[in-house]
Amino acid sequence: MRRVLCLALSLLFAVAVRSMGDSWNLSGECRPEDQPKYDQFEQAVRMATPGSTVYVPKPYPTTDLQVIQDFLYQYKSLHRERADPKKLPKGELPLLNGILDSTVTFTVQKVADWTPGRCGKEQRGDFLYLVRIFDAPSGAEISRVTLRASGLWSSKSNASSGTSFFAPLPDAEVATRQVAAAYKIQGDAPQYIISLGSIYCPWSAPCLAFRQGNDAYIFHRADGLFKIAGAESRLVLNPGEHIESAHKAGVLPALRADGTERLFYLGGTTWTIARKVSPPAVTAH
Repeated sequence: MRRVLCLALSLLFAVAVRSMGDSWNLSGECRPEDQPKYDQFEQAVRMATPGSTVYVPKPYPTTDLQVIQDFLYQYKSLHRERADPKKLPKGELPLLNGILDSTVTFTVQKVADWTPGRCGKEQRGDFLYLVRIFDAPSGAEISRVTLRASGLWSSKSNASSGTSFFAPLPDAEVATRQVAAAYKIQGDAPQYIISLGSIYCPWSAPCLAFRQGNDAYIFHRADGLFKIAGAESRLVLNPGEHIESAHKAGVLPALRADGTERLFYLGGTTWTIARKVSPPAVTAH
């Protein structure tokens, strides 16, 4: 049985560099009273030694290569090579063999976290690192993995049956230019985001977000473009309150039934309304 090699991130592992710019969000800062525990967790990660559950070789990575090192360390610790191949997770064998044989390539990019997990119980994470893993000979994407800002493992999803089912994820700046041109608007500060709720953007298929002045736009592949105006009201839904009952009580405004108005979660108890943008009508010549 082959063993996982101690990889030195040589040229056998090609890494495509993506922008590591700052992430932005619409929900503001996490609670100040939670900062001491975030600081304590960060210190624990930075001081951890091999064998600790919070150890990674490059705590709070800042470069693509450091992210890849953290991923490989944690993946190797699973010792998938010792398992019965029939008992491996679906789609795992191409990933395992690719790492063993040094026939995979990577891209790394930040994805802004707009979910409740951004201000977590132990660690704060304004973003995740999305690692996309490709089979070098065929170019097929075989897995997507996310790491927290700390470098610690978050989630993984494999392609199955040798066929990639992942949504396309073009460079955020390129995608923004395409969307902005289609809707005849200008966009800046592009990034991918994950969000929950009525505009669902999971980590494996994040949505594109960009700004125009004080307004924010979110592009969902299936549902189209939504705008959150800078002047849009912020709505409060307290713990234990249900959205349906809050609508009936007038705490939350009634929304259009056609889906062109969506309640969008901003974090904590704060929500707002995202409004669908119609593409400009095509003028016949």
